[in-house]
Amino acid sequence: MAISPSNKLLPIPLLSFDSSTFTGSYQLVGTLSQPILYLRFVNNSSKDVTVSFDGSHDNDFIPTLTSSVVPAGSLVQAPNQAVKIAAKTPIYIKGAAGTGLFYVIGYYQPANNS
Repeated sequence: MAISPSNKLLPIPLLSFDSSTFTGSYQLVGTLSQPILYLRFVNNSSKDVTVSFDGSHDNDFIPTLTSSVVPAGSLVQAPNQAVKIAAKTPIYIKGAAGTGLFYVIGYYQPANNS
């Protein structure tokens, strides 16, 4: 029996990284605990940040004091399908050491039994 999604949207625990510990190489911020419909990066640091989903390839660039949104749930192209960023996807970032924090914010849709 298939489990249908609920009509709730819940947040994952906030992920953050102190830019004073940036090394110029990719560092793991954390992994996504749920399949994500809406992912947001907030660079509240004094340095530009590059984001990677595999720790090798540059996937997004977040200038200092800006944010970026990945609205996966709104990217559906066919009826009755869902687009989500997979649970356990790692989020890596790199930049020069600075001040301030970098945040990863995500929202997911739980199953009806949750």
